[in-house]
Amino acid sequence: MPPRRDRLKRRGSYLPVYLSNDDEALQCESSRALQWTVADWKRTFKYRRRVRDFCLVTTLNLGERVATEAFLQAVQKALPLAEVPFPNLRHLDWIASGYRSVDEWFCYLRLLSSPALVSLILRQYDLKTASDVERIFTIETVPWGLLRRLSISAVEANVDPMLPFAFSAISARLEHIETLNLPLVDAAGLGHLSLLPKLRSLTLDIVPTGPLLSGVDFSGGNRFPALKELVLEDANPDTAAEFLSTKDAPWEIESLTLEASESEPRERVASLYTTIAAHCSHSHLRALCLSSQATLPDPPASTLSAHALTLAATQTLFCFPNLTTVVLLHGAGFILQDDDVPKLASAWPNIVSLHLGTASTSQVWPTATLKSWTTLLERCPLLRRLTFAVDATQVPVLPVRVRPAQLRSLVYLDVGFSPIDDVEEVARFLSASFSGSFKLAEKISTLNEWRWEGQDDADPDEEDEERHYFERWQQVNDLIATYSAIREEERQWAASGQL
Repeated sequence: MPPRRDRLKRRGSYLPVYLSNDDEALQCESSRALQWTVADWKRTFKYRRRVRDFCLVTTLNLGERVATEAFLQAVQKALPLAEVPFPNLRHLDWIASGYRSVDEWFCYLRLLSSPALVSLILRQYDLKTASDVERIFTIETVPWGLLRRLSISAVEANVDPMLPFAFSAISARLEHIETLNLPLVDAAGLGHLSLLPKLRSLTLDIVPTGPLLSGVDFSGGNRFPALKELVLEDANPDTAAEFLSTKDAPWEIESLTLEASESEPRERVASLYTTIAAHCSHSHLRALCLSSQATLPDPPASTLSAHALTLAATQTLFCFPNLTTVVLLHGAGFILQDDDVPKLASAWPNIVSLHLGTASTSQVWPTATLKSWTTLLERCPLLRRLTFAVDATQVPVLPVRVRPAQLRSLVYLDVGFSPIDDVEEVARFLSASFSGSFKLAEKISTLNEWRWEGQDDADPDEEDEERHYFERWQQVNDLIATYSAIREEERQWAASGQL
Protein backbone atom coordinates (compact mmCIF):
# COMPACT_ATOMS: atom_id res chain seq x y z
CA MET A 1 0.00 0.00 0.00
CA PRO A 2 1.61 3.31 -1.03
CA PRO A 3 2.07 6.02 1.59
CA ARG A 4 -0.56 8.72 1.92
CA ARG A 5 0.33 12.06 0.43
CA ASP A 6 -1.22 15.33 1.54
CA ARG A 7 -0.50 18.46 -0.44
CA LEU A 8 -0.72 21.86 1.21
CA LYS A 9 -1.04 24.70 -1.26
CA ARG A 10 0.34 28.20 -0.80
CA ARG A 11 0.48 30.90 -3.48
CA GLY A 12 0.48 28.44 -6.35
CA SER A 13 3.29 26.19 -5.04
CA TYR A 14 2.97 22.86 -3.28
CA LEU A 15 4.80 21.53 -0.25
CA PRO A 16 4.71 17.72 -0.35
CA VAL A 17 4.07 16.14 3.04
CA TYR A 18 4.76 12.41 2.97
CA LEU A 19 3.28 10.19 5.65
CA SER A 20 4.43 6.59 5.92
CA ASN A 21 2.01 3.70 6.14
CA ASP A 22 2.16 3.83 9.94
CA ASP A 23 2.20 7.64 10.04
CA GLU A 24 5.66 7.56 11.65
CA ALA A 25 7.48 9.84 9.24
CA LEU A 26 6.94 13.24 7.78
CA GLN A 27 9.37 14.73 5.28
CA CYS A 28 9.24 18.21 3.83
CA GLU A 29 10.86 19.43 0.66
CA SER A 30 13.35 21.84 2.23
CA SER A 31 13.81 24.19 -0.71
CA ARG A 32 10.12 25.06 -0.59
CA ALA A 33 9.82 24.84 3.18
CA LEU A 34 12.32 27.68 3.47
CA GLN A 35 9.85 29.97 1.70
CA TRP A 36 7.15 29.44 4.29
CA THR A 37 6.10 32.00 6.87
CA VAL A 38 5.39 31.60 10.57
CA ALA A 39 1.70 31.41 9.79
CA ASP A 40 2.29 28.56 7.35
CA TRP A 41 4.19 26.59 9.96
CA LYS A 42 1.45 27.09 12.51
CA ARG A 43 -1.04 25.54 10.13
CA THR A 44 1.16 22.52 9.40
CA PHE A 45 2.15 21.85 12.99
CA LYS A 46 -0.87 19.62 13.39
CA TYR A 47 1.39 16.94 11.83
CA ARG A 48 4.41 17.55 14.06
CA ARG A 49 3.73 14.69 16.49
CA ARG A 50 4.03 12.27 13.60
CA VAL A 51 7.57 13.31 12.68
CA ARG A 52 10.11 10.61 13.49
CA ASP A 53 13.10 11.52 11.27
CA PHE A 54 14.61 14.96 10.71
CA CYS A 55 17.68 15.71 8.59
CA LEU A 56 18.98 19.25 8.20
CA VAL A 57 22.07 20.10 6.15
CA THR A 58 23.88 23.42 6.17
CA THR A 59 27.20 24.26 4.58
CA LEU A 60 29.77 26.99 4.67
CA ASN A 61 27.85 28.73 1.91
CA LEU A 62 26.52 31.87 3.59
CA GLY A 63 23.30 31.95 1.61
CA GLU A 64 22.38 28.41 2.60
CA ARG A 65 23.22 29.06 6.24
CA VAL A 66 21.07 32.17 6.37
CA ALA A 67 18.20 30.40 4.62
CA THR A 68 18.38 27.52 7.10
CA GLU A 69 18.50 30.00 9.95
CA ALA A 70 15.36 31.67 8.65
CA PHE A 71 13.67 28.29 8.55
CA LEU A 72 14.62 27.50 12.15
CA GLN A 73 13.56 30.93 13.34
CA ALA A 74 10.17 30.53 11.66
CA VAL A 75 9.71 27.15 13.34
CA GLN A 76 10.71 28.59 16.71
CA LYS A 77 8.27 31.50 16.44
CA ALA A 78 5.43 29.23 15.37
CA LEU A 79 5.78 27.03 18.45
CA PRO A 80 3.73 27.35 21.59
CA LEU A 81 5.87 28.59 24.47
CA ALA A 82 8.39 26.05 25.87
CA GLU A 83 7.43 23.31 23.39
CA VAL A 84 9.67 21.42 21.00
CA PRO A 85 8.60 21.26 17.34
CA PHE A 86 8.74 17.47 17.03
CA PRO A 87 8.08 15.87 20.44
CA ASN A 88 8.23 12.31 19.09
CA LEU A 89 11.37 12.77 16.99
CA ARG A 90 13.54 9.64 17.10
CA HIS A 91 16.29 10.37 14.56
CA LEU A 92 18.05 13.75 14.23
CA ASP A 93 20.80 14.22 11.64
CA TRP A 94 22.35 17.69 11.43
CA ILE A 95 25.34 18.75 9.37
CA ALA A 96 26.04 22.29 10.53
CA SER A 97 28.95 24.66 10.01
CA GLY A 98 29.65 28.34 9.52
CA TYR A 99 27.55 29.67 12.38
CA ARG A 100 28.56 32.98 13.86
CA SER A 101 28.82 31.51 17.35
CA VAL A 102 28.49 28.23 19.17
CA ASP A 103 25.68 29.83 21.18
CA GLU A 104 23.66 30.13 17.98
CA TRP A 105 24.22 26.49 17.10
CA PHE A 106 23.25 25.25 20.58
CA CYS A 107 20.11 27.33 20.49
CA TYR A 108 18.85 25.49 17.43
CA LEU A 109 20.11 22.10 18.60
CA ARG A 110 18.11 22.49 21.80
CA LEU A 111 15.12 23.52 19.70
CA LEU A 112 15.22 20.34 17.59
CA SER A 113 16.05 17.84 20.34
CA SER A 114 13.39 15.48 21.61
CA PRO A 115 13.07 13.22 24.66
CA ALA A 116 12.15 10.42 22.25
CA LEU A 117 15.51 10.49 20.44
CA VAL A 118 17.30 7.18 19.91
CA SER A 119 19.64 8.38 17.14
CA LEU A 120 21.63 11.64 17.14
CA ILE A 121 24.12 12.56 14.40
CA LEU A 122 25.94 15.87 14.79
CA ARG A 123 28.50 16.94 12.23
CA GLN A 124 29.40 20.32 13.71
CA TYR A 125 32.88 21.47 12.80
CA ASP A 126 32.72 24.67 14.86
CA LEU A 127 33.17 22.76 18.12
CA LYS A 128 36.80 23.36 19.06
CA THR A 129 37.07 23.37 22.84
CA ALA A 130 36.17 21.08 25.69
CA SER A 131 33.75 23.68 27.06
CA ASP A 132 31.88 23.63 23.75
CA VAL A 133 31.47 19.88 24.00
CA GLU A 134 30.46 20.03 27.66
CA ARG A 135 27.63 22.38 26.74
CA ILE A 136 25.95 19.52 24.93
CA PHE A 137 25.03 18.27 28.40
CA THR A 138 22.89 21.35 28.89
CA ILE A 139 20.42 20.01 26.32
CA GLU A 140 18.10 18.45 28.85
CA THR A 141 15.72 17.00 26.26
CA VAL A 142 18.31 14.52 24.91
CA PRO A 143 17.87 11.14 26.64
CA TRP A 144 21.57 10.22 26.68
CA GLY A 145 21.09 6.98 28.55
CA LEU A 146 18.55 5.73 26.01
CA LEU A 147 20.39 6.65 22.79
CA ARG A 148 21.14 3.70 20.52
CA ARG A 149 23.17 5.68 17.99
CA LEU A 150 25.40 8.71 18.56
CA SER A 151 27.79 10.29 16.07
CA ILE A 152 29.69 13.52 16.72
CA SER A 153 32.25 14.89 14.29
CA ALA A 154 33.80 18.04 15.62
CA VAL A 155 37.57 18.00 15.78
CA GLU A 156 40.01 20.03 13.69
CA ALA A 157 43.77 19.66 13.32
CA ASN A 158 44.62 21.69 16.44
CA VAL A 159 42.49 20.31 19.25
CA ASP A 160 42.01 21.31 22.85
CA PRO A 161 44.00 18.81 24.99
CA MET A 162 40.94 18.52 27.25
CA LEU A 163 38.67 17.32 24.44
CA PRO A 164 39.27 13.59 25.09
CA PHE A 165 38.03 14.03 28.65
CA ALA A 166 34.98 16.01 27.50
CA PHE A 167 33.97 13.33 25.01
CA SER A 168 34.63 10.64 27.61
CA ALA A 169 32.18 12.42 29.90
CA ILE A 170 29.58 12.03 27.15
CA SER A 171 30.39 8.35 26.68
CA ALA A 172 29.99 7.80 30.44
CA ARG A 173 26.32 8.73 30.14
CA LEU A 174 25.61 6.15 27.44
CA GLU A 175 24.04 2.92 28.63
CA HIS A 176 22.14 1.48 25.66
CA ILE A 177 24.35 2.69 22.81
CA GLU A 178 24.76 0.35 19.85
CA THR A 179 26.58 2.53 17.29
CA LEU A 180 29.03 5.17 18.49
CA ASN A 181 31.24 7.59 16.56
CA LEU A 182 33.29 10.02 18.65
CA PRO A 183 36.37 12.06 17.80
CA LEU A 184 38.41 10.63 20.69
CA VAL A 185 38.16 9.43 24.28
CA ASP A 186 40.47 8.81 27.24
CA ALA A 187 41.17 5.68 29.27
CA ALA A 188 38.13 6.15 31.51
CA GLY A 189 35.86 6.51 28.48
CA LEU A 190 37.25 3.36 26.89
CA GLY A 191 36.85 1.48 30.14
CA HIS A 192 33.16 2.42 30.31
CA LEU A 193 32.53 1.61 26.65
CA SER A 194 34.21 -1.79 27.00
CA LEU A 195 31.55 -2.83 29.52
CA LEU A 196 28.47 -1.78 27.53
CA PRO A 197 26.47 -4.88 26.60
CA LYS A 198 24.93 -3.52 23.37
CA LEU A 199 27.79 -1.62 21.71
CA ARG A 200 28.16 -3.17 18.25
CA SER A 201 30.01 -0.48 16.29
CA LEU A 202 32.74 1.87 17.56
CA THR A 203 34.44 4.58 15.49
CA LEU A 204 37.17 6.86 16.84
CA ASP A 205 38.38 9.68 14.62
CA ILE A 206 41.67 9.97 16.50
CA VAL A 207 43.25 6.88 18.05
CA PRO A 208 44.05 7.39 21.73
CA THR A 209 47.68 6.59 22.54
CA GLY A 210 50.25 7.13 25.26
CA PRO A 211 48.80 9.13 28.19
CA LEU A 212 45.24 8.67 26.94
CA LEU A 213 45.66 4.89 27.27
CA SER A 214 47.53 4.90 30.57
CA GLY A 215 45.50 3.09 33.16
CA VAL A 216 43.43 1.14 30.63
CA ASP A 217 42.99 -2.41 31.87
CA PHE A 218 41.01 -4.72 29.64
CA SER A 219 42.34 -7.86 31.31
CA GLY A 220 39.83 -10.30 32.68
CA GLY A 221 36.12 -10.30 32.03
CA ASN A 222 34.34 -10.01 28.72
CA ARG A 223 35.31 -6.62 27.33
CA PHE A 224 33.36 -5.24 24.36
CA PRO A 225 31.05 -8.27 24.48
CA ALA A 226 28.84 -7.24 21.53
CA LEU A 227 31.36 -5.30 19.40
CA LYS A 228 31.26 -6.34 15.74
CA GLU A 229 32.75 -3.31 13.98
CA LEU A 230 35.82 -1.27 14.95
CA VAL A 231 36.92 1.78 12.93
CA LEU A 232 40.09 3.70 13.83
CA GLU A 233 40.68 6.75 11.68
CA ASP A 234 44.00 8.55 11.38
CA ALA A 235 45.79 5.43 12.62
CA ASN A 236 49.44 4.83 11.78
CA PRO A 237 50.88 1.35 12.42
CA ASP A 238 52.21 2.26 15.86
CA THR A 239 49.01 3.84 17.21
CA ALA A 240 46.82 1.07 15.78
CA ALA A 241 49.08 -1.62 17.26
CA GLU A 242 49.07 0.08 20.65
CA PHE A 243 45.29 0.29 20.69
CA LEU A 244 44.69 -3.29 19.52
CA SER A 245 47.16 -4.56 22.15
CA THR A 246 45.18 -3.09 25.05
CA LYS A 247 42.87 -6.11 25.07
CA ASP A 248 44.47 -9.31 26.32
CA ALA A 249 41.86 -11.56 24.69
CA PRO A 250 41.33 -11.55 20.89
CA TRP A 251 38.99 -8.91 19.49
CA GLU A 252 35.99 -10.90 18.31
CA ILE A 253 35.04 -8.33 15.71
CA GLU A 254 33.67 -9.00 12.25
CA SER A 255 34.85 -5.77 10.61
CA LEU A 256 38.09 -3.84 11.18
CA THR A 257 38.89 -0.54 9.45
CA LEU A 258 42.17 1.32 9.94
CA GLU A 259 42.70 4.54 8.01
CA ALA A 260 46.16 6.06 7.63
CA SER A 261 47.14 9.66 6.90
CA GLU A 262 50.53 9.03 5.31
CA SER A 263 52.32 6.39 3.30
CA GLU A 264 54.33 3.85 5.29
CA PRO A 265 57.26 1.64 4.22
CA ARG A 266 56.57 -2.03 3.63
CA GLU A 267 58.22 -3.16 6.90
CA ARG A 268 55.93 -0.99 9.04
CA VAL A 269 52.83 -2.13 7.18
CA ALA A 270 53.90 -5.77 7.55
CA SER A 271 54.33 -5.16 11.28
CA LEU A 272 50.77 -3.83 11.46
CA TYR A 273 49.50 -6.95 9.65
CA THR A 274 51.27 -9.09 12.23
CA THR A 275 49.60 -7.18 15.07
CA ILE A 276 46.17 -7.61 13.48
CA ALA A 277 46.74 -11.34 13.08
CA ALA A 278 47.86 -11.61 16.71
CA HIS A 279 44.99 -9.66 18.30
CA CYS A 280 41.90 -10.37 16.16
CA SER A 281 39.91 -13.59 16.21
CA HIS A 282 40.76 -15.61 13.11
CA SER A 283 37.29 -17.10 12.82
CA HIS A 284 35.22 -13.94 13.38
CA LEU A 285 36.76 -11.40 11.02
CA ARG A 286 34.76 -10.94 7.79
CA ALA A 287 35.84 -7.49 6.54
CA LEU A 288 39.29 -5.92 6.71
CA CYS A 289 39.89 -2.41 5.36
CA LEU A 290 43.34 -0.83 5.62
CA SER A 291 43.25 2.36 3.62
CA SER A 292 42.88 6.13 4.01
CA GLN A 293 40.05 8.66 3.95
CA ALA A 294 41.82 10.84 1.38
CA THR A 295 44.53 10.35 -1.22
CA LEU A 296 47.86 9.87 0.53
CA PRO A 297 50.93 11.95 -0.38
CA ASP A 298 53.03 10.15 -2.96
CA PRO A 299 56.07 8.34 -1.56
CA PRO A 300 59.45 9.60 -2.87
CA ALA A 301 60.12 8.22 -6.33
CA SER A 302 63.49 6.89 -5.17
CA THR A 303 61.84 4.70 -2.52
CA LEU A 304 58.61 3.86 -4.33
CA SER A 305 59.29 0.12 -4.43
CA ALA A 306 59.94 0.13 -0.65
CA HIS A 307 56.32 1.28 -0.14
CA ALA A 308 54.87 -1.50 -2.29
CA LEU A 309 53.64 -4.69 -0.61
CA THR A 310 54.75 -8.21 -1.46
CA LEU A 311 53.32 -11.64 -0.76
CA ALA A 312 55.70 -12.06 2.18
CA ALA A 313 54.39 -8.85 3.76
CA THR A 314 50.75 -9.77 3.14
CA GLN A 315 50.48 -13.46 3.89
CA THR A 316 50.31 -12.84 7.64
CA LEU A 317 46.66 -12.00 6.96
CA PHE A 318 46.03 -15.40 5.36
CA CYS A 319 45.04 -16.67 8.83
CA PHE A 320 41.56 -15.16 8.36
CA PRO A 321 39.78 -17.76 6.17
CA ASN A 322 36.30 -16.24 6.46
CA LEU A 323 37.11 -12.84 4.98
CA THR A 324 34.60 -11.66 2.38
CA THR A 325 35.90 -8.08 2.02
CA VAL A 326 39.58 -7.13 1.86
CA VAL A 327 40.73 -3.58 1.11
CA LEU A 328 44.50 -3.10 1.26
CA LEU A 329 45.39 0.29 -0.18
CA HIS A 330 48.78 1.61 0.87
CA GLY A 331 51.44 3.90 -0.53
CA ALA A 332 52.49 2.31 -3.82
CA GLY A 333 50.45 -0.77 -4.62
CA PHE A 334 51.59 -4.39 -4.75
CA ILE A 335 54.44 -6.40 -6.21
CA LEU A 336 52.88 -9.82 -6.80
CA GLN A 337 53.80 -12.63 -9.15
CA ASP A 338 51.37 -14.92 -10.95
CA ASP A 339 52.51 -17.79 -8.71
CA ASP A 340 51.51 -15.78 -5.61
CA VAL A 341 47.85 -15.48 -6.55
CA PRO A 342 46.83 -19.15 -6.02
CA LYS A 343 48.02 -18.85 -2.40
CA LEU A 344 45.92 -15.75 -1.93
CA ALA A 345 42.86 -17.36 -3.51
CA SER A 346 43.24 -20.44 -1.31
CA ALA A 347 43.49 -18.31 1.83
CA TRP A 348 40.35 -16.28 1.06
CA PRO A 349 38.04 -18.63 -0.88
CA ASN A 350 34.87 -16.73 0.08
CA ILE A 351 36.09 -13.30 -0.97
CA VAL A 352 33.45 -11.02 -2.48
CA SER A 353 35.34 -7.70 -2.64
CA LEU A 354 39.11 -7.69 -3.07
CA HIS A 355 41.00 -4.43 -3.49
CA LEU A 356 44.80 -4.58 -3.63
CA GLY A 357 46.14 -1.22 -4.76
CA THR A 358 47.55 2.15 -3.87
CA ALA A 359 46.12 4.92 -1.70
CA SER A 360 48.29 7.55 -3.39
CA THR A 361 48.54 8.60 -7.03
CA SER A 362 51.70 6.52 -7.48
CA GLN A 363 52.02 2.82 -8.12
CA VAL A 364 54.95 0.53 -8.87
CA TRP A 365 55.06 -1.17 -12.25
CA PRO A 366 53.00 -4.35 -11.76
CA THR A 367 54.63 -7.75 -12.23
CA ALA A 368 51.58 -10.03 -12.32
CA THR A 369 49.98 -10.70 -15.71
CA LEU A 370 46.43 -11.27 -16.92
CA LYS A 371 46.82 -14.86 -15.77
CA SER A 372 46.45 -13.64 -12.18
CA TRP A 373 42.96 -12.35 -12.94
CA THR A 374 41.89 -15.66 -14.45
CA THR A 375 43.27 -17.52 -11.43
CA LEU A 376 41.39 -15.31 -8.98
CA LEU A 377 38.11 -15.39 -10.84
CA GLU A 378 38.25 -19.13 -11.36
CA ARG A 379 39.09 -19.98 -7.74
CA CYS A 380 36.97 -17.32 -6.02
CA PRO A 381 33.50 -17.81 -7.54
CA LEU A 382 31.84 -15.22 -5.25
CA LEU A 383 34.15 -12.38 -6.28
CA ARG A 384 32.13 -9.33 -7.40
CA ARG A 385 34.48 -6.37 -7.02
CA LEU A 386 38.18 -6.47 -7.83
CA THR A 387 41.04 -3.95 -7.74
CA PHE A 388 44.27 -5.47 -9.03
CA ALA A 389 46.91 -4.02 -11.34
CA VAL A 390 48.64 -6.26 -13.87
CA ASP A 391 51.16 -5.96 -16.65
CA ALA A 392 48.86 -6.41 -19.63
CA THR A 393 51.68 -5.86 -22.12
CA GLN A 394 52.28 -9.58 -21.62
CA VAL A 395 49.26 -11.48 -22.91
CA PRO A 396 49.31 -15.19 -21.99
CA VAL A 397 48.96 -17.66 -24.84
CA LEU A 398 45.51 -19.19 -25.02
CA PRO A 399 45.42 -23.00 -25.00
CA VAL A 400 44.24 -24.78 -28.13
CA ARG A 401 40.95 -25.69 -26.48
CA VAL A 402 39.62 -23.09 -24.10
CA ARG A 403 37.06 -23.90 -21.43
CA PRO A 404 35.79 -20.49 -20.36
CA ALA A 405 35.26 -20.03 -16.66
CA GLN A 406 31.74 -19.09 -15.68
CA LEU A 407 31.82 -15.40 -14.77
CA ARG A 408 28.49 -14.18 -13.55
CA SER A 409 29.40 -12.28 -10.41
CA LEU A 410 32.03 -9.67 -11.27
CA VAL A 411 30.46 -6.23 -11.62
CA TYR A 412 33.44 -3.94 -10.95
CA LEU A 413 37.06 -4.09 -12.05
CA ASP A 414 39.67 -1.44 -11.23
CA VAL A 415 42.92 -2.16 -13.05
CA GLY A 416 44.81 0.64 -11.32
CA PHE A 417 47.86 1.55 -13.37
CA SER A 418 48.00 -1.47 -15.69
CA PRO A 419 50.25 -1.01 -18.74
CA ILE A 420 48.67 -2.28 -21.95
CA ASP A 421 49.81 -2.38 -25.59
CA ASP A 422 47.60 -4.53 -27.81
CA VAL A 423 43.96 -3.76 -27.01
CA GLU A 424 42.54 -6.45 -29.27
CA GLU A 425 44.77 -9.20 -27.87
CA VAL A 426 43.87 -8.34 -24.29
CA ALA A 427 40.16 -8.20 -25.08
CA ARG A 428 40.40 -11.51 -26.98
CA PHE A 429 42.16 -13.23 -24.08
CA LEU A 430 39.68 -12.02 -21.48
CA SER A 431 36.67 -12.71 -23.65
CA ALA A 432 37.87 -16.23 -24.38
CA SER A 433 38.72 -16.90 -20.73
CA PHE A 434 35.32 -16.07 -19.29
CA SER A 435 31.69 -16.63 -20.20
CA GLY A 436 28.32 -16.05 -18.67
CA SER A 437 28.41 -12.26 -18.86
CA PHE A 438 28.20 -9.74 -21.69
CA LYS A 439 30.94 -7.76 -20.00
CA LEU A 440 33.91 -8.65 -17.89
CA ALA A 441 32.49 -6.01 -15.56
CA GLU A 442 29.95 -3.23 -15.72
CA LYS A 443 32.88 -0.90 -16.20
CA ILE A 444 36.67 -1.17 -16.20
CA SER A 445 38.19 1.60 -14.08
CA THR A 446 41.76 2.81 -13.87
CA LEU A 447 43.84 4.69 -11.30
CA ASN A 448 42.31 8.12 -10.59
CA GLU A 449 40.43 8.16 -13.87
CA TRP A 450 38.40 11.17 -12.76
CA ARG A 451 41.35 13.20 -14.07
CA TRP A 452 40.24 12.56 -17.66
CA GLU A 453 36.59 11.51 -17.71
CA GLY A 454 34.54 14.21 -19.38
CA GLN A 455 37.61 16.27 -20.33
CA ASP A 456 38.61 17.01 -23.90
CA ASP A 457 42.11 18.34 -23.32
CA ALA A 458 44.89 16.17 -21.97
CA ASP A 459 47.33 17.69 -19.51
CA PRO A 460 50.77 17.83 -21.14
CA ASP A 461 52.67 16.33 -18.21
CA GLU A 462 53.74 13.00 -16.76
CA GLU A 463 50.09 11.86 -16.55
CA ASP A 464 49.82 11.45 -20.32
CA GLU A 465 50.92 7.81 -20.10
CA GLU A 466 48.23 7.05 -17.52
CA ARG A 467 45.56 8.70 -19.64
CA HIS A 468 46.77 6.67 -22.62
CA TYR A 469 46.27 3.43 -20.65
CA PHE A 470 42.90 4.64 -19.39
CA GLU A 471 41.64 5.09 -22.95
CA ARG A 472 42.94 1.67 -24.00
CA TRP A 473 41.18 -0.07 -21.14
CA GLN A 474 37.92 1.58 -22.12
CA GLN A 475 38.43 0.14 -25.60
CA VAL A 476 39.00 -3.30 -24.05
CA ASN A 477 35.73 -3.05 -22.16
CA ASP A 478 33.85 -2.09 -25.34
CA LEU A 479 35.43 -4.94 -27.33
CA ILE A 480 34.56 -7.52 -24.68
CA ALA A 481 30.94 -6.36 -24.77
CA THR A 482 30.93 -6.65 -28.56
CA TYR A 483 32.48 -10.15 -28.55
CA SER A 484 30.00 -11.34 -25.94
CA ALA A 485 27.04 -9.97 -27.88
CA ILE A 486 28.23 -11.77 -31.03
CA ARG A 487 28.61 -15.07 -29.16
CA GLU A 488 25.14 -14.69 -27.70
CA GLU A 489 23.67 -14.19 -31.17
CA GLU A 490 25.53 -17.28 -32.41
CA ARG A 491 24.16 -19.33 -29.53
CA GLN A 492 20.63 -18.19 -30.33
CA TRP A 493 21.10 -19.07 -33.99
CA ALA A 494 22.46 -22.50 -33.07
CA ALA A 495 19.53 -23.14 -30.74
CA SER A 496 17.06 -22.22 -33.46
CA GLY A 497 18.80 -24.43 -36.04
CA GLN A 498 19.92 -21.52 -38.26
CA LEU A 499 23.58 -22.58 -38.11
